[in-house]
Amino acid sequence: MKDILRKIFFWDVPAKGAFFGVTLLFVLPRFFYAIVFDIVAPVFLREEKSGEVALYLLAALIGCALLYAFIDLVHFLPKVPMTKKPCLIGLCCCAVLMIVFWISTDLIGDKEIYRRLWWVIPSLFVAWCIVYAFYPAVKVWEWLAAVVPLVIRGALCSFMSVALVREVVSELGVIPQSNAVFSFIGNSSGMQWLLSICCISLLAIAYLMLARVISKGGSVSFKSLWGKGVATLWLVFVVTYLASVCQAVYSILDYRKARKELDAYWGMPVTTKTLVELYAKNDNIDQAFWKEFNGQAAVRFPKFFNKYDGINLIVGYSNAILPPDIYVEWKKAFNESAKLRRCEEMMEAPPPLYERKAGFNFDRFFSRISSRCGEMARLEMWRVRFALEEKDIDTAKKALLRLDNIGTPLQSDYNQLAGLLWVAIEQMRTYALCRILASGLADEAWLREQSAILLEKERLIPEVHKRMILGEAAHTLDSFEMVAEQASFASFLMLPESWGFWGREGAVMARCFCISDFADFPEKPAAIFARMISNGECLMGTKKIPTLVATLRISRGLIEAEMIRLKTGAYPAVIDNLPEDPFSGRPLRYAIGEREIPGQRFQQNDDDNGDELEVVQQMQKFIKMTDEQAKELARHTHYSFKPEWHTVNAVQIWSVGPDGISGDAAGDDLLKSRDDIRYYIRLQ
Repeated sequence: MKDILRKIFFWDVPAKGAFFGVTLLFVLPRFFYAIVFDIVAPVFLREEKSGEVALYLLAALIGCALLYAFIDLVHFLPKVPMTKKPCLIGLCCCAVLMIVFWISTDLIGDKEIYRRLWWVIPSLFVAWCIVYAFYPAVKVWEWLAAVVPLVIRGALCSFMSVALVREVVSELGVIPQSNAVFSFIGNSSGMQWLLSICCISLLAIAYLMLARVISKGGSVSFKSLWGKGVATLWLVFVVTYLASVCQAVYSILDYRKARKELDAYWGMPVTTKTLVELYAKNDNIDQAFWKEFNGQAAVRFPKFFNKYDGINLIVGYSNAILPPDIYVEWKKAFNESAKLRRCEEMMEAPPPLYERKAGFNFDRFFSRISSRCGEMARLEMWRVRFALEEKDIDTAKKALLRLDNIGTPLQSDYNQLAGLLWVAIEQMRTYALCRILASGLADEAWLREQSAILLEKERLIPEVHKRMILGEAAHTLDSFEMVAEQASFASFLMLPESWGFWGREGAVMARCFCISDFADFPEKPAAIFARMISNGECLMGTKKIPTLVATLRISRGLIEAEMIRLKTGAYPAVIDNLPEDPFSGRPLRYAIGEREIPGQRFQQNDDDNGDELEVVQQMQKFIKMTDEQAKELARHTHYSFKPEWHTVNAVQIWSVGPDGISGDAAGDDLLKSRDDIRYYIRLQ
């Protein structure tokens, strides 16, 4: 065993051990990438616990390899004359630089590159001075030839990575492309080839020159350093690299196959361009209308909001309970808003369509439109409330019609965010409808008309749902394609594992979108980005779509109850023909009696803001923030909206909700009724 260990650690020939350690540091990143991308990641996605074990084993193996290289390098020190020992300083610097600059090629900003080089170059200069002072046999140019190529290689790779990142971000419209050099490098595949060749050449030069330094420091011949151990490492390096290339090619071909399967499933190419041509080609596009709407719909009430600190959230609380004096001021500010009146005039008729550009969620013009539409819908909820207080049923009906018009262009959009916003606006509309029903001012003809409108909206849901799925699929996969277009064959040769990862992710993502309902999206797909989508907000349609179906049917049921009241003078004790609950497959629930309903009360806060200050102080440890910014963030609001429950007598219809468990009619069993979908007509 002792003889075996002496051979393993090159105990009798320390110079060979030092060179073997340096070679190990060169090839180690290749093993790391291959194992992580091609073995650990797939295992982790199939079984998380097994993947964690594999990751820990990999970390242990990497640690052992680094320790082995360190032992070989340290063992090299006592075997050389005292005057040569300082060369170990430079040798260790080279070893560290190999790891740092080989791996760190994904920097996010050019300033970070300069910051790192600022610390590296002076440190190397000091090391060279020490080495040259104590061991002049190793010439300065030899140390420069051994170490400087590593620095240049790291800088070039980082520069190329930054150029690609900046180019991708510029394509998304997040920041303007302002640097011509970055643009040239990011777009020129020939430049990427040149950079890749330079990087590989510089690494080779550095490696060979380090071998020369070790041979001089150990007083051995240059040729004697190349033994079976070094040859074995490079053989494993080549085999691992070729395996990664084969895996990458297979993954890319599988991705192309999955894209064809997705297109065949939907009967059309699932791309942004196709969806634009299919859904956004319309003569009824008027950008001028939406530019004006974007400006006019930014409705603010500065005098009122500045007077009561914290009341700016009132727009979203149309059922809020305010002190009488504040309520009168809010109503006055609302009715006197010229911007709000102009916005309501623009929505008196169904608006034209807006121009849809490629980019989906990165379309800044659409983002402003969606924000304004949501804000306008919330304001219309207040319009309904104010109108009904004045017994003005016609104004309330017009506000309901404007809510329909606000959602009209959204229901024709293919973006998932547009679909989710349309769902939210329709839910606000059903709530406003319930307010009108509770007023008792609606006539039977209008109620029949509303019931037909609700039925038509339910028929629209499958088509909107389909476009949401197509939009999310096209957005996601086009993002994958954009990454591939920005890369080059040179980057494939430099790091084939990343392309294999890209291909596997894209193939799984494409197959995940072969669905007719978001609920069919797998909970744990075998891809990282697909799993992020399944757990993220972009699959909110899984619950939002059936929830909208339930609210529309509940509203139809409440209309039926109101029509019975108009005929008989009282609400029925039971209704036999209620629509089906989409979550249970049985009729919706109906009851009359006392009910706990939520509300928001605007009231003054206490003076203690210690919790806010403590949170901000914790944030300052991780976020760059001045004391003035921290003070403003922790500023204590004097007023806020606080939830409270009220017991009222009401007619209510409800769905059991996604969990399939229903609470009682009074809503006392909050644990069971936590996700019930309930609408009610509050009795006078």
